[in-house]
Amino acid sequence: MVTGRSEESGISCHNPSASGQRIRILKESRTVVFSHCHHSRGAFELAPEMERVVSFDEILGTRDFLTGSHRGTWLRILLRLGSPLPAERLASVFISTRFGRARVFASWRGFAEIRRQLHAITAAKSNSVPLSEDPRMIPVFVVLLLGVTAGMIWILL
Repeated sequence: MVTGRSEESGISCHNPSASGQRIRILKESRTVVFSHCHHSRGAFELAPEMERVVSFDEILGTRDFLTGSHRGTWLRILLRLGSPLPAERLASVFISTRFGRARVFASWRGFAEIRRQLHAITAAKSNSVPLSEDPRMIPVFVVLLLGVTAGMIWILL
């Protein structure tokens, strides 16, 4: 739990459809507070942590997904073919930290400002996001899964 920081001014972004999901950047203390949206690394960590405070130095990098620098033309075409969700609902920014990751969707209030500030925080870094958390790997995982499935079907026939 964060104590003594409530008076500190900061930039925040929250999910209007889910109570409690919020990200807040506190520039004075050089920290980012994730509420109900940060997932720890680990095989059994499915639910988000209630709250995680991360210093600017502990943020490894950020990646756009279907927004900003990642327009995802081919992925948008694939999503139109097989997904009931429009690509606009998936537009987001992945934030990789030393402890895990978080995802902020474009539909959240304050998204544009949070995205800009997070990119500014990580601009001078080498953006060392683990390969397993790079959203550009999603199509690679899908193709591999389809290849393995096709191979298994071919063997069984």
